[in-house]
Amino acid sequence: MKEFESFHKTHLENYLNYRQARGFATKRLFEDLMKYDRYLRDKKPVEEYLLPSFFLQMQAGLTGENRTVSMIVSSVRCFFKYLVRQGCYQ
Repeated sequence: MKEFESFHKTHLENYLNYRQARGFATKRLFEDLMKYDRYLRDKKPVEEYLLPSFFLQMQAGLTGENRTVSMIVSSVRCFFKYLVRQGCYQ
């Protein structure tokens, strides 16, 4: 399995482990989050400045069917909800 490379690497791995421990399938989730990770790696944003515009640009740059793009955005949204529950973000 490929590894995450962005500054969210540890959080992404913990989130996948959390979901897997609760019995959820993680293959599709891993693929979606890997696209997010690659985008972070390529754009190199400052973690403290992840503004909504960053995510809108990410969404605009995703290729594929609308459904596929929506699934990726949804996966990232759920990941951030997890980070909020963990106290990493407000």
